[in-house]
Amino acid sequence: MMPFFYFKKHTLFLLLVVVSLLVNSNTHLQANDWKGQLQQANEAYAQAKYDAAVDAYEAIYQNGYQSATLHYNLGNAYYRLNRIAPAILNYERAKKLAPYDKEISHNLNMVNKKITHNIDGYPVLFIKKWFTAVINFFSSSIWAILILLGVWGAMLLGVLFVKSANVAQKKRAFSGIIALLFFALLCFGLGIAKYQTEINKAAAIVFNPQLQLKNGPSDASADIIPLSEGVKVNIVEEVNGWVKILLNDGQEGWIRLKDLKRI
Repeated sequence: MMPFFYFKKHTLFLLLVVVSLLVNSNTHLQANDWKGQLQQANEAYAQAKYDAAVDAYEAIYQNGYQSATLHYNLGNAYYRLNRIAPAILNYERAKKLAPYDKEISHNLNMVNKKITHNIDGYPVLFIKKWFTAVINFFSSSIWAILILLGVWGAMLLGVLFVKSANVAQKKRAFSGIIALLFFALLCFGLGIAKYQTEINKAAAIVFNPQLQLKNGPSDASADIIPLSEGVKVNIVEEVNGWVKILLNDGQEGWIRLKDLKRI
């Protein structure tokens, strides 16, 4: 007689195989369904039926499918309809999935030239602009490499300092150690600041053609500057339906959450 545990083990194995086959079959069917919908959307675009193409691409996206090609084509369709903000949004989403695609970058740069953003508002302190420019000069990983180079250089000079019998050479080595450690410490601070912006940054696109950047999270707050539809911003904080945003020029302010869409 076959042992019960043997039967139970093999039954469980068969159930897992059946479930796996069902999941794979469903995934395959979904993939085929998306391919069919994509083909229909592409045909609508090729026939200059841009409204129909937008509806078809958006339906695919809302059903959970994402790809750089989908967002790129959707951005093209919106651009043909002269709907700049959603075109930029989808080019940005495409670039996020394929950051080195030249066609995506070209179209994004081209459509960004169609928006105007007046940055004349409350003056931004020079030191803040300078600091923002410096930390954005490298990614956090590059700052980390610079830190390591500074530390390694200081260690090599430390070995020279210990082994050298020449007093003048020891002084130069000691000065170099201090300079490289200061350099590494400076890079550490800048790298931490850059890393914080990278992990906290949630990029979004403004979707309101008539919008004022506020100095507080309320309609009663003073206006800072007008914002153009299609401008890319970074979300810093969210409070009761309002978001604090950071512009590329370093200015900060508040707008309503409903007036933007996350990339």
